[in-house]
Amino acid sequence: MNVVVIEGMLLLCVQSITGAMKTINPPISLANPDNEHRLDYIQNVASEPDYEITPVSSSLYFTSYYVDR
Repeated sequence: MNVVVIEGMLLLCVQSITGAMKTINPPISLANPDNEHRLDYIQNVASEPDYEITPVSSSLYFTSYYVDR
């Protein structure tokens, strides 16, 4: 598999997990509220059908999200 396919699969996984954070009981919040815009980006912009993963988007949003913990 190439890197773009793997990153696309990772994006779907992250969207599923972050999408469920507010719907489970009790809801899970981010440890660092400053990362809320990254979560919104992953849920809204990155879920568009024409979204294209680039090295910049990958490093900005995925790497920073995992630093939250």
